Amino acid sequence: MSVVTLVLAAAAGFIAFWAGVVSLIGFMGWRPLAARYPAARWPEGEGVRLGWQSARVGLSSYSGALNAVLTAEGLYLRPVRIFAYNHPPIFIPWQAVAGYSAGFLGGVTLTLEGGGGLRLGGRLAEEVRRVYDAWAGARSASLAPALPTDEEASREDASPDAARRRGRVR
Repeated sequence: MSVVTLVLAAAAGFIAFWAGVVSLIGFMGWRPLAARYPAARWPEGEGVRLGWQSARVGLSSYSGALNAVLTAEGLYLRPVRIFAYNHPPIFIPWQAVAGYSAGFLGGVTLTLEGGGGLRLGGRLAEEVRRVYDAWAGARSASLAPALPTDEEASREDASPDAARRRGRVR
């Protein structure tokens, strides 16, 4: 057996081993989340782009191994290339986020509608807090009932029902 054959066999064995380990890590959290929230596209030139970020998805920890993009629509996640095997990109729309709570050492735990969640750390946690809060504020403002115009308010104040509500007429 030649040295070249041994080197090629060792390289193929290492690649197979690496693919197996990365796949196993993915099946412990990433793949179920990706099945629920598949990313149809990866946003190019939009949103806040963050590289080499950290998160915990299910039982798997991705310490400094994620690329993220935060847009007005939601959060896009994918591992850096060396960990991307069997890890399709994820898109979590802000509507699917039930809320977040402060995590350990400034991190954030996102709670997702229908159960589950993920823990984010570092700058990603800070940006998710900022962007999600802005989205939630804009959403609540758009869902708030419209305030009556001055004319509608004066008509409302003069109605018998309004007087009864204020306790002036019984």
